[in-house]
Amino acid sequence: MINKSNIRKHFLTRRNLLSAHEVEQLSRDIYRQILSTSLIEDTKIIASYFAISNEASLNLLLTEHNNIYLPVVKTNQTMLFAKYTCSHELVNNKYGIPEPISKQIISAHKIDVCFVPLVAFNRQGVRLGMGGGYYDRYFQYNKDKKKPTKLIGIAYDFQGSDTIKAQSWDIPLDIIITNKEVIKP
Repeated sequence: MINKSNIRKHFLTRRNLLSAHEVEQLSRDIYRQILSTSLIEDTKIIASYFAISNEASLNLLLTEHNNIYLPVVKTNQTMLFAKYTCSHELVNNKYGIPEPISKQIISAHKIDVCFVPLVAFNRQGVRLGMGGGYYDRYFQYNKDKKKPTKLIGIAYDFQGSDTIKAQSWDIPLDIIITNKEVIKP
């Protein structure tokens, strides 16, 4: 049986083989796919992430939109989202991920769209992350709310895998955007 740890290791290794040029080009292709949808046209509050370790970068989104919030990891294994602008200072958290030091925190139910990083995904909207469960815990309310945040997984096309199975605590993605397509599970 293939376990999450082995799947994660495989896809992280594959992602880490990308050159800086490839990451930049594929990330541009992903941003073009985002723009080809109407996802951010009238969206008021967007949550995103700051890419590390060859993750697909959404730097163009971060520089072109005003209401962007980035994750901030707390010491109690929780996460929140803080306001980000290009002029805000970023500091690295315990995982080496840059975070805003802004005091403007937004509550989860006010986020319209959240772009979520991932290691791998399946076409049914199951996401394999780094294993900390931060996004699943943060968006747990999505299971109960009438107006949940639209969760959009951002990935390279080679990160798709039918070997990923959902767990009871997984919060499914509404859409997956790769450099080649927009997938609606």
